[in-house]
This record gives sequence, C-alpha cells and structure tokens, in this order.
Amino acid sequence: EEMSKDMSLIELNLPAVIENALENFGLRTVGDIERMSDEELLLFTNISHARMARIREAIQERQLRATAR
Repeated sequence: EEMSKDMSLIELNLPAVIENALENFGLRTVGDIERMSDEELLLFTNISHARMARIREAIQERQLRATAR
C-alpha cells in the first residue's frame, strides 16, 4: 500500500517548529513537500539543512511503514 500524497503533515509527527514553518508557507500535505526540491525548502524561514533532512526522513519512514503493511 502506498502512502497517500494527501496525508497531512501532522501525521509525520514532526517537531512543532518544522510543522509551523511549513504551514506558514502553505504546505499542508506530504504531496506539497514532495513537489519541492531541497533547495526550495531551504529558502523557507526556520528550515535548516538538519530540519530539511528530518522532514525527508519522516516521509521516508512513513513510506516504509505503508509498504510494509
């Protein structure tokens, strides 16, 4: 089973500071993030290289859990 691109960012269990930063720029779903390059994400206030890596890891972990079912 594939992870839905419509999955809310809340379901990724990201730290609040990351969630808030993404939502401030109108990103609400996994699909919204996946359409963006790393370079685009790094332009956002409060998104550092470490936080961007955390976002990508959270998405990858959810995808692995979805396919393991």
